[in-house]
Amino acid sequence: MRAKVTVLVYPDEISVMHTIYPMLISKDRRHFYFTCDTTAVLDRPETDIICITRIKKRAEKSPQGFLIFLEQLKQRYATVVCIDNSASAGYIHPAALEKCDWYFKRSVYTDRNQYKRPLESGRSYVQYYVDTGQVDGGGWTTGLAENAPLDKLEVLWNIGLGSYPRSRYRKAVALRLASAGLHGVLPRVYAYPRARLAAKEKDTYISARFAVRFQNHGVQHHRTIFQHAAENDTSFRTGVVTLKEYNRELETATAVLSPFGYGEECLRDFEAIYNGAVLIKPDMDHIETWPNVYEKNKTYAPCNWDATDVAEVGSFILDNPHFASELANSAMEVMQSAQEAIDSRVEWFIEMIC
Repeated sequence: MRAKVTVLVYPDEISVMHTIYPMLISKDRRHFYFTCDTTAVLDRPETDIICITRIKKRAEKSPQGFLIFLEQLKQRYATVVCIDNSASAGYIHPAALEKCDWYFKRSVYTDRNQYKRPLESGRSYVQYYVDTGQVDGGGWTTGLAENAPLDKLEVLWNIGLGSYPRSRYRKAVALRLASAGLHGVLPRVYAYPRARLAAKEKDTYISARFAVRFQNHGVQHHRTIFQHAAENDTSFRTGVVTLKEYNRELETATAVLSPFGYGEECLRDFEAIYNGAVLIKPDMDHIETWPNVYEKNKTYAPCNWDATDVAEVGSFILDNPHFASELANSAMEVMQSAQEAIDSRVEWFIEMIC
């Protein structure tokens, strides 16, 4: 069967192991032709739909060149689809939104009007720290025009549907496949995420292993205050360990503290859920995503953006094992249902862009 949709993949870990993963394992995978060759997509006569991934990286690499490339794609293809898998829900490339027929993200703001307001470094939670005087403003801000075509904006799927647990070997294989062009890649190459809810009994501790140093001062402030909150409570395990030790620790942790990073949803969120641990995370009410594992006190335990109640939330989870089990099970059920719905989600995507 001739491919109907050309997918231009950015050869990095997120693009290969998460963004196109549902397409690769879907029953409709033959509808897609995957390539990393930006030159070749301008010469393919077989398809009339092009999907381009990793918009932020492409635009940063060559801002003017990216605009020219978008114009060339518009001339060549009947439908141009942007799949923006950048970490922050707040990031939208104005020109891509304007020129493309569809703009898909892995998560978006529930209140779409938020995209029209100035946000420090393009993140609502960093703007919160500026507004409350915790960090200085004056950096770069985002904010779309009042007439920006936000009706083109849709949620695709997040990084919960991908390859877990993290593996350096699997990442190396994925990137090698990407550099080879991806066409003809077999889905079985990727390790399908499997639930390990009952693999081991849980111990009474909370994993809080995360990096703190970031170039973005607002993100670094956020991580720092959460690290300090965890370090002041002996129930939390902090500091750096190897990836192997980290994966092993998640199997027995009762909960995982997962602050925001460059984006709101993180790999750590789903590592916790797949291991049957309770996800403790800053309030996610402002985010829309799929699969939605961010239902407050149903699939995760929320805490304040200023980290003032981290110890309190952690203590409550450890002191109430039945409630903790309910949260972990509910989140696992969401992910299991999402895995079962991958075919229908991909089919929905194809119908949308066609």
